[in-house]
Amino acid sequence: MILDKKKCFFLFFTLLLSSFSSFATTEKKMIKVWTYYNFPPFVIDEKQKKGLHFDFVALLNQKFAEKYHFEGVKLPRRRIDLLLTMQSQKNSVNGIVAWVNPIWFKDKNRKTYFWTNTIFTDQNEVVSHRDRPLRYDNASSLIGLNLGGVFGHRYVNIDDLVKKDKITRHNVATEKHNLSKLLLKRIDVTIVPKSAMLYLLEDMNLIGKIHISSKAHQTYTRHLMIPKHHPKLAEDLSAFIKTLPTNEKWQNLLHDYNLEGLTY
Repeated sequence: MILDKKKCFFLFFTLLLSSFSSFATTEKKMIKVWTYYNFPPFVIDEKQKKGLHFDFVALLNQKFAEKYHFEGVKLPRRRIDLLLTMQSQKNSVNGIVAWVNPIWFKDKNRKTYFWTNTIFTDQNEVVSHRDRPLRYDNASSLIGLNLGGVFGHRYVNIDDLVKKDKITRHNVATEKHNLSKLLLKRIDVTIVPKSAMLYLLEDMNLIGKIHISSKAHQTYTRHLMIPKHHPKLAEDLSAFIKTLPTNEKWQNLLHDYNLEGLTY
């Protein structure tokens, strides 16, 4: 009888270890999904986790419920750069960056990080007041004007003319603030991503009040950027991003944020 008890205990202990081992092998990887965008549609209310960034992260969690747990986080660009450096030094994965382009991270040849397929193509719209419509051909079109810029943003070619005092740049925290200033004619022109413009047109009731130049300042693609030391995560996310054009939930999100006008 004593021997049977020992056998039962051994069997129980073996099963217990097996269950712990199984749990360990299936434990989800915790991944931060960083963005440095503090404007709609990406981030509308950070505290309430409202915006395209957080809804997209929820979509990732639905897709990869058994493998990963993603958390949407908004951080300043400098903080993200620091965290990426720390990750590369420790060779550990803690976060990925959403809505970005290889050129912005000096990775044009895509050798420093993994990059998914395009989430969508975006462009910087040149926006002026309806009463003072600006025809934009190139950066020189802004000479002599007051440009509404955003702190920390770089405007290719335009900033060169700002340094030469040919364009006066007035910085604020967000694109939405610049559009408010434009309506009051406190600035002549501002640069706004199309993804933000499509959302803000309705949110700020801008239709009929502003002019958007037929030529954009810049066109670019948006991607997920994944640290190089996590190839499996990059593979999984890349495969998922390829399905977005036919993903009904993603298409519903684009509709909710008035982004159907964006292309892949």
